[in-house]
Amino acid sequence: MVLKIENIIKDSTVLKILFTIAFAGAYIVTEPTLSSTYFLYFTYRMQTLVIYANYAVLALTYLLTVLQLVSMFRAHEKPDTGMLLPYIAIYIGYLFATLMNPETGSLARWSDSFFYSLIPLLTAFLFCCTDGGKRYFLTTVSTIYLVLAVLNIIFYFFPQFYIGEGKDWREEFFLGFENKAGWSLMMGAFFTLMDWKLNGRLWKTVLYFAVLLVNIRLIWCITALIGTMLLFAYFLLPFARKWVQKWDFLVFIGIILVLFCCLMFFQKYTVSSEPVALIIEEVFKKKRSLSGRLPLWQLGVAIVMKKPWFGVGAQLHPGFILMADEYGVWSWYHAHNELLQTWYEGGLPMVILAVLMLACAAWRFRHCEDRKLAGLCKMLLFIFLFMQLSDNMPYYLWYMTAYVAHVGVMLCGRPAYGLARDRSAPKNETKPEKDHDYLAEPTGE
Repeated sequence: MVLKIENIIKDSTVLKILFTIAFAGAYIVTEPTLSSTYFLYFTYRMQTLVIYANYAVLALTYLLTVLQLVSMFRAHEKPDTGMLLPYIAIYIGYLFATLMNPETGSLARWSDSFFYSLIPLLTAFLFCCTDGGKRYFLTTVSTIYLVLAVLNIIFYFFPQFYIGEGKDWREEFFLGFENKAGWSLMMGAFFTLMDWKLNGRLWKTVLYFAVLLVNIRLIWCITALIGTMLLFAYFLLPFARKWVQKWDFLVFIGIILVLFCCLMFFQKYTVSSEPVALIIEEVFKKKRSLSGRLPLWQLGVAIVMKKPWFGVGAQLHPGFILMADEYGVWSWYHAHNELLQTWYEGGLPMVILAVLMLACAAWRFRHCEDRKLAGLCKMLLFIFLFMQLSDNMPYYLWYMTAYVAHVGVMLCGRPAYGLARDRSAPKNETKPEKDHDYLAEPTGE
């Protein structure tokens, strides 16, 4: 079905333009990182239209997914679902934690988080069933993030053209607060690099990273800055690139878990130690408390230890600590750490399921025939995991990581060796012929 739709659109310029405009609008409305930001800037009447548009895209996406799966099964094709099933498993654990805590958990919040966070993953699944769909998806989405990053710079220097309540907020930009803007900017980096890898548009990659550096300087998002520095190190240092391509992604998961323990349980000997504190103050121009994160994590760990096994369930508000900030404004604070927030709401079983989801991604990267593509995906996914050590998406747990892993593993293609393959078989055994042209090295335009 997708192939037929793809051919119909490809044969008509008018349909191609209309479809691209519709897809771009639907993506901005339904992609959680973007929609949660822009929703604040609409009037009440516009908010109502956005809500109806969101419902329409939600229903259409699920309908198309069902039709696509049915058509593939009828054609005796095994669909590549990417990270859909591991992500659903995480939310089953989230549901279990919510049911175990009827006093504090909210089923309405769980269902809202589950069904909406699946839209981008299902959209990527629908497009990535064909090579042409992959190319169109990456081209369009990377262009969307490039345009939004440019608009963020324009509205920074010309706020009088900025329509919305957010322009009067402190530290607020077109893409949201500095940390939320950092998420959008790094998502743009991910899709731009994937677009370059698949379609060979080197000029767009160079342009986007120039825009990215300007944005980081303006909003001064430290996590996005560190993520960009890691990407530059990956491309500029051959030995680092070889390490990333050679190492199993399980090593990167282990690094994240060690960093999590250092931040949560050994602050005195790590981030609060004098050398690290000086770097935080002098280089990154932040307070030693990481803008209040260190005491927040200490309180968060104490709260989590009261109910470590099954958490408190899905929460109506994203935060778990009510405290005043440096401006004396009382508000709910989320954990600013995805693992800690997951542990708080979903308990230890949900944390384990999240780690298993990353292990599934590691298995797919390990069996990718293009080591360079797999290495780039591992590097980008590690950057998002690193960012989640100090920031998290308060609306949809593990959505961001699952989305990046999902797109990455689908671009890597189906594993050449199945789980049931006899590992003792000769390595030169004839493999089924497959079209892997989309994994070829990019040629710059």
